[in-house]
Amino acid sequence: MPTVDLDINIISKRETLERHPPGHDSRASYLIDLASCLHDRFNKNKTIADLQEAITLSHAVLELTPVNHPQRFSSLLTLSFYLGSRYSAEGGIGDLEETITLARAALKLCPPAHPDKASALHWLACCLGDLFKKDRNVESLDEAIMHHRAAVELCSPVHPFRSLTLRDLASCLYQRSKTKGGAENLDEAIVVGRARLELCPPEHLDRSDSLQNLAKYIHTKFKKDGGVEDLDEAIMLYRAVLDLHSPDHPDRSFTLFHLASCLHQRFKIDDGIASLKEAVIFGRAALDLRPPGHRCRPYSLHNLALYLRELFENLRPPGHPDRPLSLLNLATCLYHRFKTDGETGSLEEAITLGRAALDLYPSGHPRRSSVLDALAILLSALFEKDGRVENLDEVIVLQRAILDLCLPGHPERLSSLSSLISSLYQRFQTNDREGDLKEATALLRVALELCPPGDPMRSRLLNDFACYLADLFKKGGNVEYLDESIALHRAALELDPPGDPNRISSLGNLSSCLYTRFEAGGVVGDLMESIALGRAALELRPPDHPGRCQSLIGLSISLHDLFEKDGRVENLDEAITFGRTALEFCPPDERSVLLSGLAVYLSTRFRTVGKVEDIDEAIVFHRAVLELRPPGHSCRSNTLHSLAACLYYRYNSGGGVLENLQETIIVMRAALELQQPGDSRSDSLRNLAQLLALLFEKDGKVENLNEAIVHLREMLEHCPLDYPRRPSALSGLSSYLYDRFKADGRIEDLEEAIEVARAALELYPPGHPQRNTVISSLDELLRERAKKLGSDKDLEDVTALTLAALDSPSQINQVLRYLVLEALATVPPRLLDTHSGKLCDRTAQISHLESNREYRELLSSIMNNNNVQVTKRILETISNSFRYVTLSHRWGGNEPVLRDIEGRVIYDMPATEGIAKLQAFCRTALQQGYSWAWSDTCCIDKSSSAELQMAIESMFSWYRQSALTIVYLSDVSDPGALARSEWFRRGWTLLELLAPSTMLFYIRDWSLYRPSSNHKDDPVVA
Repeated sequence: MPTVDLDINIISKRETLERHPPGHDSRASYLIDLASCLHDRFNKNKTIADLQEAITLSHAVLELTPVNHPQRFSSLLTLSFYLGSRYSAEGGIGDLEETITLARAALKLCPPAHPDKASALHWLACCLGDLFKKDRNVESLDEAIMHHRAAVELCSPVHPFRSLTLRDLASCLYQRSKTKGGAENLDEAIVVGRARLELCPPEHLDRSDSLQNLAKYIHTKFKKDGGVEDLDEAIMLYRAVLDLHSPDHPDRSFTLFHLASCLHQRFKIDDGIASLKEAVIFGRAALDLRPPGHRCRPYSLHNLALYLRELFENLRPPGHPDRPLSLLNLATCLYHRFKTDGETGSLEEAITLGRAALDLYPSGHPRRSSVLDALAILLSALFEKDGRVENLDEVIVLQRAILDLCLPGHPERLSSLSSLISSLYQRFQTNDREGDLKEATALLRVALELCPPGDPMRSRLLNDFACYLADLFKKGGNVEYLDESIALHRAALELDPPGDPNRISSLGNLSSCLYTRFEAGGVVGDLMESIALGRAALELRPPDHPGRCQSLIGLSISLHDLFEKDGRVENLDEAITFGRTALEFCPPDERSVLLSGLAVYLSTRFRTVGKVEDIDEAIVFHRAVLELRPPGHSCRSNTLHSLAACLYYRYNSGGGVLENLQETIIVMRAALELQQPGDSRSDSLRNLAQLLALLFEKDGKVENLNEAIVHLREMLEHCPLDYPRRPSALSGLSSYLYDRFKADGRIEDLEEAIEVARAALELYPPGHPQRNTVISSLDELLRERAKKLGSDKDLEDVTALTLAALDSPSQINQVLRYLVLEALATVPPRLLDTHSGKLCDRTAQISHLESNREYRELLSSIMNNNNVQVTKRILETISNSFRYVTLSHRWGGNEPVLRDIEGRVIYDMPATEGIAKLQAFCRTALQQGYSWAWSDTCCIDKSSSAELQMAIESMFSWYRQSALTIVYLSDVSDPGALARSEWFRRGWTLLELLAPSTMLFYIRDWSLYRPSSNHKDDPVVA
């Protein structure tokens, strides 16, 4: 029934059913009618919904026909049949099992004389046969055979089902013989097959099938028993089948294949060459009906190669003039078999045969060239299979020999050149030998001369030549190769006008070459032309074109590069658009690279425009890439780093949400685990440390700071001393150690922070923009240690660092002047110069320093090379220049005052008692190595009440700051009288005893009371 009529019929049946609602006496019959129509439509249209509805309706019918209902048998059998249809469509084992259950139940209700009993038995047997194919349970097969036999017994010789039942019974018996063995099963299958054949006289539609099956059973019996009469009968039956097959019969190749096999076996028995020749004929005919891709083609190739080999050995033994040709034909057949099944053995055997054929064609033989070519093709295929370059080497040797045979003017010279060029280029790609590439390029020039304008090969040769020149550029960087490559690509494009199928590749090649020149030279014009050509190629590649994806990707990359050059966001927008479109066509193995690039572009746009949705999408893409690069993938670490960078951008853009920063750190840790030692790992350690330090600033957890320190230490341990980021890493480590010191108070962290900061400072030369930052940090660290430990040396270092940070001579002079005045601030305003004997005020003291030779040399040095070491030496010189000695004594008569000595040289003054004591004091101070001396008698202007008051207030600090205090005991003439000196009994001398750190006692004759560097520490004196 036509589908339209079926549709109308179903509509009508539905309307009828609606008029007979549940409870109506006739509802079951209308359900059956509608289900039957739906099943018919399913058989036509294969719409599974129709079958599902038919099954549902049949279930409803079954509910309306209880056990004793007269229609119960047919209801069970019909539902079983519909479920069997669904099993055939969908393969659900549950449907098959339910089908069998329903069929068994139906048979129990079917009396022996029921007209449908045979068909029910046959149906159940067929279903059990299907179950055996699923579960390989022989019990299912045994039951199927039992039911098939019962069905046969119910079918008279003229029953329409008898032939079908015999066919299926024979098939099951054949299956059981293959499963359980036993000749009786196969013998019975043959008997049943013969009985079926008797029911199919000539012209019967099933005769071909009957002959085919019987031939198969008898052929199998021959393979088991070896009876020649069985083989002969099988051959006869297959020939009869072939006579009944039209050229386009679907089973013809099967019959030809098995007939050829039988004939080959007949040849094996009686060595009759006619059988073998016929086997080759039928084998070739079978192969012709099994084109590439046919599931049985490998078997045909295998058998035909076998037949040909044996025919060759029988018909063309060594010495036969046509033996080389037969060897070559057999090699060709084996090659075709290799192309079908991929078995290397076939190809290796073909090569062996090809070499044997070549040995039989000496130099000068007209067919030698064709054998060389065939052998080169075979070896090239073997190289493609196993990648062994020695095979490719032999291909090139053979192709050179072919070229030698194709002298100038030979019609095959161009194709020979082309083959050799291709192989040389292939070897270059394998071994990266520049010599092969240069030879291929030189041969291409020759080939182009043989290919005049208008020749269809010229465009391809120009493109190949251009590509090889581009490769030469990549090898050596000679831009002349690249320029010539572009010129050749332009020439090739001119030969491929609009509409030419090669135009797309020519556009793509020229675009790619221009992009390469842009990468090398940075000329934006090359990039813009490359983009224009890429757009033109894209227009020629519709959505279903296999190269459209690559065009989109290339344009996306180029437009991003153009954005990097000109900063125009519309170029970046278009790059992203092309990238998104490419995703729709991208093959799975390239998807991760495209997603990664697209994520980079979105990240770039976020940093340019600031749209948060861009960075969110970039993160989504990076996560998708991560799924495509599972653990063990070579690029997984890079993907994790990119994802971490985007997460950090989102952290910065999202108001500093702590969870974003924490996730960034988690991803960075995962990336770090995959990295081997090297520059990239060093950078990762540094970046992770910075993130952890930032997290410490946010959450205050010292464990984050501890981890940051561990990572930076690892980086510094493994990176070389000249690593560019080493100074900044040292600065960072110093900062983190100082932060941990501030958190935990461990002085060793502060000590290490100072040590590391000094190491960083050594790596920043004067003038470096980061040098002053490090100096400032070290300044803070030293001040902190000075505050903690009270170290004057740290304060000196701070001053030295401050001075070292200056780079202007005027600034240096200004600071030095300040430092001199600062040093003099704790020194008495007037001092006696022990060298000249003159009293000097502040101005004279400063002049004395500036005339100092060592100071002038250091000052010149610091102007030319401002570093901490030179700075510290000049600070030491300033400090040492104003070291002074104080005098402690009992005043006597005629003590000189300021006005007595001012402007005079004390060494030239008359030696009165007071002057003599002053002269001796200055000489003694000079002998001790000091240039300055101070006495309370003459170094204070007592006429000035303000100065006198200041002196009284400063007296203790002056004695404390003095380098040495000389105590003159005028009333002590021998060591035993020290304790009786009046000096020890005066109250005001207590201050002069307590304040100084170093004291020496001198007796009346100005000799040292006792040899010592400091009588204050001398236990005998104390």
